[in-house]
Amino acid sequence: MGKSTINELESLVGRLQSERNAHLEEVARIDEAFSRLGLEAGGAVRRGPGRPRGGSKRTAAKAKSAAGRPARRTRKKFKTTANELIVDFVKKSGAKGVTSGDIKKRWAAAGRPGEPYNTLGELVRNKTIVKKNIKGQRGSRYSIG
Repeated sequence: MGKSTINELESLVGRLQSERNAHLEEVARIDEAFSRLGLEAGGAVRRGPGRPRGGSKRTAAKAKSAAGRPARRTRKKFKTTANELIVDFVKKSGAKGVTSGDIKKRWAAAGRPGEPYNTLGELVRNKTIVKKNIKGQRGSRYSIG
């Protein structure tokens, strides 16, 4: 570095320091004016529209959790696919078919999380199984079409 570059850098740093000191003095004057009026400095800042900070359930759960982030469910691998599980169960039930409640119990017994209704809907749309409403009851009966 040349001597002129160092001198320019020193003068720039000196100028920035004097500007900073001037700004700090102005901030002190503003804080003093706020205190005379009974206001808090920085309290007048207003956020824009949207959800307020710290109001979400995730933030509250995060604050309570000592370990930090709550544990997430990991994706599991199964020997049979969801479609195979349901189709095999419906085939074994015979011509009479099986109810959605029975399928739900079988799903849980296989250790699968959630519920089987998305898979059932997919199988019905693909016409792999047939859905029939049960008169006077909730639920449906599924059989092989």
